[in-house]
Amino acid sequence: MPTRVLQGVIRVEPEPAPLSRLDFRWRLSLEEQIAIERAMEEHPDPNVRAQLRILEKSLAQVTDASGVKVEDPRTQGGAAATVQVLVGAGLVTPANAPTRLAALLAPPA
Repeated sequence: MPTRVLQGVIRVEPEPAPLSRLDFRWRLSLEEQIAIERAMEEHPDPNVRAQLRILEKSLAQVTDASGVKVEDPRTQGGAAATVQVLVGAGLVTPANAPTRLAALLAPPA
C-alpha cells in the first residue's frame, strides 16, 4: 500500500480498486473498439493485425477477480503499446495519443 508523510504523520493510503475487464475496455470509445475489431481482420499490415490480436488476448486473460490495475507497470506498458498500435494503424491520431493514453490509465472513479 502506498504511504506518505503529511505534517509528520505517516498515512497508509489504500490502493485503488481494480477495474473490471469490461470497465477497462469501455475506456475506449465504441468507434475505437469497432475500428480495432475491423483492423484485426482488414488492416493491410499483418504485423499490426497480429499486435491487435495479442493486445486483445492479453486483456482477455485478465480475470474479474484480479481486475485491471491502472497503476501496474504491465498495464501502463500495455496501454502505451495499445495507443501506439492504434496510432500506427491509423485508428488514433498522433495528436490524440496522449489523451487516449491518459484516459486508459486514469484512476478508477
